[in-house]
Formats: sequence, C-alpha cells, structure tokens
Amino acid sequence: MKNRIYNTGNVRSPKGLKAMQRLARAGRPMRSSEIGVPSFVMRRLLAAQLVENPARGIYALPSEALGDENDHWDQLATITKLRPNAVFVLDTAAAFHGMTQNMTGHVSVALPASNSPIKSETLNGLSIVTHRMRNNDALTVGVETYLIQGVEVNITSKARTLVDLVRYAGHGTVRGGHVLVDAETELDAFMRFYGTMTDVDRKELRKLSRQFGIKDLIADRLRLLDNSPLEAANYFV
Repeated sequence: MKNRIYNTGNVRSPKGLKAMQRLARAGRPMRSSEIGVPSFVMRRLLAAQLVENPARGIYALPSEALGDENDHWDQLATITKLRPNAVFVLDTAAAFHGMTQNMTGHVSVALPASNSPIKSETLNGLSIVTHRMRNNDALTVGVETYLIQGVEVNITSKARTLVDLVRYAGHGTVRGGHVLVDAETELDAFMRFYGTMTDVDRKELRKLSRQFGIKDLIADRLRLLDNSPLEAANYFV
C-alpha cells in the first residue's frame, strides 16, 4: 500500500491513523468495535473517502488501496462479517466456482430458519436474496470455507451447488416445489461441471445427490452425458 497522510477532518488525528493502520494490517472489513476508535473518527474518515462503509457498522479500506481486483467477491466477506453463519448458495456459488456466467445482480445467502432475512438497506442497497433453511444439512453438508479479505466465507462446493441448482430448478424433492433458478443456469452449470469433473467430483456428486433425494435424476443425467453430451443437453431442457 502506498504511503499516505490520513487527515480525519481539519487536523491529522492519531486516532484516524490508528484506524487506517488497523484496517491495513487486517486486510479485511472490520466492525467499528474491532477497530477501537470513536465513531466520529470513522465518520470523518468516511467523509474524506479514506475508508468505505460497505455495510452498517462495517468499515474497510478502499478496494484500490488494498490492490484487490476482485471486488465482487469482497461483498461475500462483508455479509459474513454481519452474519458469520451465512452460506452462499445457488447462482452465487455457481458464479464463484465458474459454473455459470449468468450474473443475476443479487447475492444468494442461506441462513438458519431462526435468523431474520438480510435487508438490502443494511448493505447500502446491495440486493440480497435470503433463503432460510430448516434442515441443518443445508447449512453444513457440502459447504467449503474460503478466505476472502481475511474473512472465512462459507460457500457450497461445486457438487453441492449443482445438486441445489437441480433441486431448485423444479426437478427435485423440495418441499413446496420452490423454483429458485432458471433452466438455463441449471443446464449451464451442469455442462460446465461435467466438462471439468474429476473422479472425486463425480463421487461427491453421487453422494450428495443421494443425501438430498435426487440420486436417480443425477445418475440418469451423468449416464446420458457419458454416452452423448449433445443428447443429454437436449434432454435436460
């Protein structure tokens, strides 16, 4: 990071410098209570555009100062700071894993059913789709942890993401028949997954499809792809 003089209003403030240094050392978004300076100092830093406020009570250095070229995924770290038990799922997880190019303009987050939805206003207007899950497996099985901006972020694995996309595209055994993703995204993800699939991926996919009740559907699709990817693509639609 380049050397800069941080001015928190009319005068250079030791507390302002302390806040900037803590954010720089952490390399991640932090709650104001973690930074350890009065709130008026953070407000002055924010007014001077020396820090960003991606969510209420959360501060970070500007992305360009951190040299981060992947700002989109920084949003996941910010949400996780607010809700540590959040799991990123469906189209958001698929985009993260490179399984689709369909960027929907929102972030899909799974939370326990006892949690309240995340309000977009809390994250400065970022569109959040909250899925509250009653089954604990939905929040733990096939979930991986990635370090983003120094924050441990929970995201469904490639295989688990694919299982969810199939289930929530209207083919699976989801109570109430909820359709949360479109057929195009589901097909795109399935074909991309298959194109890079390893033996480990196939094994995990079969295991998770059995656990989430769509074993036969996944097995039929894999069988079709093994025989003829073109025939399978037409069948999926």
